[in-house]
Amino acid sequence: MWRCLAFVPGRKALLDKALRVTPSVFVADLEDSIAPANKQAARHDVAEYVHALPPRAPGAAPWLVRVNSLQSGLFEADLDAVLCDRVVGVSVGKVGSAAELRAIEEAVALRERRLGLSVKLCVLPWLETARGVADAAAICHGATRVAGVAFGLDDFLADVGLSLDDADDRDFATLHARRCVTLAAAAAGLPAFESPFVNFKDSDGCARYARRAKLLGFSGQFSIHPSQVATIEAAFGASPDELAKAQAIVDQYEAAEKQQLGSTSLGAMMIDRPVYIRAKRLVDTHRRA
Repeated sequence: MWRCLAFVPGRKALLDKALRVTPSVFVADLEDSIAPANKQAARHDVAEYVHALPPRAPGAAPWLVRVNSLQSGLFEADLDAVLCDRVVGVSVGKVGSAAELRAIEEAVALRERRLGLSVKLCVLPWLETARGVADAAAICHGATRVAGVAFGLDDFLADVGLSLDDADDRDFATLHARRCVTLAAAAAGLPAFESPFVNFKDSDGCARYARRAKLLGFSGQFSIHPSQVATIEAAFGASPDELAKAQAIVDQYEAAEKQQLGSTSLGAMMIDRPVYIRAKRLVDTHRRA
């Protein structure tokens, strides 16, 4: 269960500092945080870093690498450099169709075979163009090794020709697109991940943004600064009181079911099967986490 996916720009000094925080997953970035002139140097730094990672201890955060898009001319070389048994997979920007996703998955599978890896590497595509959002259902259902999908707010705004700075305007302008992504992911049984909150000095704003993302159906969110990690992890988690209430609902409904009752109550709350399913999902998800 990935709640906070922490971006780490592909520079040696920042990669070395990454383990000071504890997100659900680290994402070494070769794409948006790296200037075009520095792409090769970043690829070298990330490759050197991930190949030197020790075997992952139980409970430790895994590493993904966000590589450059299929259309960038850098994708193949990025894969050749960073894929190894120390990463769990790659995140790929600007995926516009199910056909592009298949090409990405085939490229990953080819290198997996060449390297003789014993694990199946995952792919996390970004839906951040009009084409990608419009084809979200086909992309999600056509996946064979996708760990989830991410929505890219700024790239989406750029693609549809909107330049917005106000946070409320940006939320409103992308509301439908974000819901398309989360619904397509849910229908395919995949998690969806929200774009980063760009003002890393505004912790209250980050908390509100994450809460809205959760209400829209996102399972987690990317961070761009270590200070955001704890806020995002908390926003997408469940408190002890929430888990205790969910467990009480599960226990009450399952006891009623044994008596062949279709519904029951807990205090003043009516519990039918949809309420039970939501509570059971919450309990099971956090038990796995």
